[in-house]
Amino acid sequence: DRAWAAGTRVEASRIVAASAAAIPGVRYVAPRDLLCDARRCRTGGDGMPFYIDPQHLSRAGADFVLARVPGLP
Repeated sequence: DRAWAAGTRVEASRIVAASAAAIPGVRYVAPRDLLCDARRCRTGGDGMPFYIDPQHLSRAGADFVLARVPGLP
């Protein structure tokens, strides 16, 4: 549920985004923006889980997110 995902991490995301904005060349990307649509968040794909626990991405989850970050090679 996107509302739960957003609500549990709003403050942490705000702090990290503000810190990143203060460093030239650093860009913060919220994984939930790449994992979630308007209603739900992906929890896995191709038979692989995207999380190793409620807050940390698995290798499959990290690969999924990185493949969708605009501007990366």
